[in-house]
Amino acid sequence: MSANSSRQQGAALIEFALTFVVFLLVVLGTMELALTYFAWNRVSEAARDGARHLIVNAPLADLSTQSCAATSPTVTTVHCSDGSCAALLARVQAHAPFVGAAQVDVHYRCSGAGNPSAPEENRVRSVTLDIHDVPHPQVITALAGLGWTGPPVLPAVRVTRTGEDLHTPAF
Repeated sequence: MSANSSRQQGAALIEFALTFVVFLLVVLGTMELALTYFAWNRVSEAARDGARHLIVNAPLADLSTQSCAATSPTVTTVHCSDGSCAALLARVQAHAPFVGAAQVDVHYRCSGAGNPSAPEENRVRSVTLDIHDVPHPQVITALAGLGWTGPPVLPAVRVTRTGEDLHTPAF
C-alpha cells in the first residue's frame, strides 16, 4: 500500500465520521420531534375527551350564582389542583398519564346560545378545559447526554364545548 492511498483512506474515514455525526444528529432530532408531537397529540386528545366528559356530566362547581347578563357575564373557574376533579383527571390521564392535577383548569361561562329569556339556571353554558405547563422530558437527547437544563413544556391546549338547550320547547 502506498503512502498516497493510505492518506486517501484516512481522509475518507474523517469525512465519513464528520458526515455520520451530522446525519445522526438529524435522525435523532427528527425522532425527538416526533416523540414531542406525539405527546402533544395525546394531551390534545385528553383535552377533547375531558371537555366532552365535562359537558355531559354535572358541573364541578356551583353555577347557581353565575350571571349570564349581557353586560357582565361571569366565568366560574375550577382549578383541579384542589382535588375537585377526580373523575375528570382519571379521564384525562387515561389518554395522557403525565398530565397532573395542577396543569388542568376548567372554566364555565354562558354561551349566548339558546333562549335568551330563559331563567338563569336554564341558560346554555359552555365549558372550557385548559391543559397547560405540561413538561415533556427529552428522551433521546437525554440518553445521548445532550439534555437541556430542564424539560421543555408542551404548548397549552384549550378545548371548549357548548351544552345543549334542553329547556326551550320545540317549534
